[in-house]
Amino acid sequence: MNKNLILLAIVLLFSKWMLAQNSEYVQDTFLVNNEIKKAREILNSNSASAMTLANKTLTKSKELRFLTGEFQSLALLGTIDRNKSNLDSALSYFKDAYVISKKIGKPSSIANTLDNIGQVYEEFSNYRQALDYYLNALAIREKNMLNNDSKISYTNIGYIYEMQKDFTKAKNYYFKSLKICIDLTDSENAAKSYTNIGNVCKNIKEPDSALYYFNIALNGYITEHDSVELPDAYSNIAAVYIDQNKYNEGIKYLHQAYPIAVSTQNRESQADILVNTADAYIGLKNYPPAFDNLFKAVDIAKEIQSPALLRDIYLNISQAYDSTRDYKSAYEYYLKYNVINDSLVSVEKSKQLTEMQTKYETDKKETDKNAALATASLRTRQFYTASISFAIILFLAAIIFLFYRQRVRTRELIAAKNEQIQNQKIDELLKVQEIKSFQSMIEGQEQERKRIAEDLHDGLGILLSTVKLHFSSIEDRLDKQANAQEPLVKGLGLLDEALNEVRRIAHSMSAGVLTNIGLAPALEDLKETIEAGGKMKVNLFIHNMEARLETITEIYIYRMIQELISNILKYAQATEISLNLNKDLNSNILTIIVEDDGIGFDKTEKMNGKGTGLKNIAARAERLNGSFNIDSNKGKGTTAIIEIPV
Repeated sequence: MNKNLILLAIVLLFSKWMLAQNSEYVQDTFLVNNEIKKAREILNSNSASAMTLANKTLTKSKELRFLTGEFQSLALLGTIDRNKSNLDSALSYFKDAYVISKKIGKPSSIANTLDNIGQVYEEFSNYRQALDYYLNALAIREKNMLNNDSKISYTNIGYIYEMQKDFTKAKNYYFKSLKICIDLTDSENAAKSYTNIGNVCKNIKEPDSALYYFNIALNGYITEHDSVELPDAYSNIAAVYIDQNKYNEGIKYLHQAYPIAVSTQNRESQADILVNTADAYIGLKNYPPAFDNLFKAVDIAKEIQSPALLRDIYLNISQAYDSTRDYKSAYEYYLKYNVINDSLVSVEKSKQLTEMQTKYETDKKETDKNAALATASLRTRQFYTASISFAIILFLAAIIFLFYRQRVRTRELIAAKNEQIQNQKIDELLKVQEIKSFQSMIEGQEQERKRIAEDLHDGLGILLSTVKLHFSSIEDRLDKQANAQEPLVKGLGLLDEALNEVRRIAHSMSAGVLTNIGLAPALEDLKETIEAGGKMKVNLFIHNMEARLETITEIYIYRMIQELISNILKYAQATEISLNLNKDLNSNILTIIVEDDGIGFDKTEKMNGKGTGLKNIAARAERLNGSFNIDSNKGKGTTAIIEIPV
C-alpha cells in the first residue's frame, strides 16, 4: 500500500513538472508569434525594423524548436528581401521556408511557399522554373481540395503563359480563376480576372473583346469602390483606344484616371498616366500638352527618387523632341537618359557584389551560432528523451487497450463501408438506365418535332399556297372596282400571314440548323433573330469550337441556352446579353457563361419555386455529366455557368 502511494506521488510530481515546462514553452511561442505579427504590420512602412524583428524571431524559434515560428520568420524575411529586389537572398529564405513547411505538413503553407519561390523566379524572368513551382502549388491545392486558393494558382500560371506568348493557355487559366471568383461571389478578384483576360485579348489584337472585358472590370472596381485599382482600369481602356489611333477616346479615359491616382497619393501611377497622356497627344501631333505632361512626370520621378522612372521619361522626352525635329533638345535629353542608365547599371553591379559579401558573412556567423546552439540543443534533447520515455511507459497499457477497441471499431466500419459501396453500385446502375431512357425520349421528341415540322411545311404549307393561287385567279377575273376587291385583298394578306406563321413554326420545331451545320452557326442564327427585334444586344464569343460535338450533346446545349435566353427575354428587363462558349483543349471541358444586365432575382426563391425551367437546365447538365450554377441578386443582373465534359 505504501509503495503504491509513493509511486503515485512520484507520478504526480513528474506530471506537475512536465506541465510547468509546457507552460513555459507555450508562453515563449506566444511571444514569438506576437513579434512576427508586429513585423508584418510594419513590413511596408519600416522594412529595416521588420527585418530585425524577423531575424530575432527566427533565432528564438530555432532555440525552442518551434517549427511554425521558424517557417513564418523565414517567409517574412524572404518577402522583405523580395520587396527590396534582393532576389538571391529572398530565394534562399523561401527555399529554407519550404523545407520547414514540409516538416510541418500543412498543405496550404507548402503551396503558398511554392508560390513565393515561383514569384522570385518570375522576377528573374526565368519563366520555366516559375511555371514548375506554380504547377506544383496547384497540384497540392487540387489534391487537398483547397479550391478557394486554386484561383491564385490559375492566375499565376496564366500570367506565365501570357509572358511566354501562349495566349490560348493564358486565357484558359484566367477563365478558370474567374469561375472560382464568380462561385465565391468574390467581385474584387473577379474584376482582376476580367482585367487579365482583357490584357490577353489586347495582346492578340482583339480590341473589341479587350474593351468588353476591361469595361466589366471597370464596373466591378466602381461597384467595390476600389480606388487603388480604378486608375489602372481606366488606363487599360485608354491603351486599347490609343493602339487603334483613337487618341481622343484614350485621353478621355486617362483624364478620368489621373484625379483618382491623385486622391490615393499614388505618385508612381500619376507619372505613368501623365506619360501615357503625352503619348496620346504626340499621336495627335499636339506637342505643347504632350511636353507639359512629360515635364510634370519628371517632377514626380524626382520627388519619389525613382531613377529608373526618370530615365524612361527622359527617353520619352528625347523621342518627342525628335518628332518635332528639335534635334538639339532631343540629344540633350538622350544624354540625360544615358547618364542615369549607366549609373543604374553600375549600382546594380555594386549591389550584387555587396550582396555576395553580406551573404558570405551571414553564413559564417550562422555557422558559428548553429554550432553553439547544437551543443545546448543536444543536452536539452537528452533530458527530454529520458522524460518522454518515462511518460510513454506509464501510458503504454492505456494505448494497448485503446488499440484493441479501435481494431474492433475498424472492423465494424469496414462492414458498414462495404454495404455503402454496394448501395452506391446499385444507385449508379439505376442512374445509367435513367440517362439511357432520357436520351431515347429526347431523340424521340426531336424526331417527332422534325416530322411535325415537315408535315407543316410540305402539307399545310403547300395547301395554303394552292389556295392563294386560286384566290389570285379569282382576283384577275373580278371587276377592277376597289370595293369589290377589298375583301379579296384582305383575304390574300391573311393567307400570306398564315404561310409565314407555318414556316416560322416549322423552323422553330426543327433541329435542322443543329443537325446540318452545328451548334456555333445555330447560336449565330439565334443571336441574329433576337437582335432583329431591335430591343436587345447579344454579344457572342466562341473559342476553340471548330470541331462538331455529338448531335445529342449539341441539342442538349442548344436547348439549355435557349431556355436561359427565353427567361432573360421574359423576365429580366435586360438590354444586353453576353454568351461565352470556351472549350479547354487540355481538359476537354466546355464552359458556357450567359450574363445579362437585367433586374436579377432571388436565386433561392427561384430554385425552390414551382417553375421547372432552371431545374430542367440543371437536370440536362447533370445528364451530360456536367454542372449548372447560377448567380443573381436583385438589381445586379444574372450570371449562369454551365460546364460539360466534351
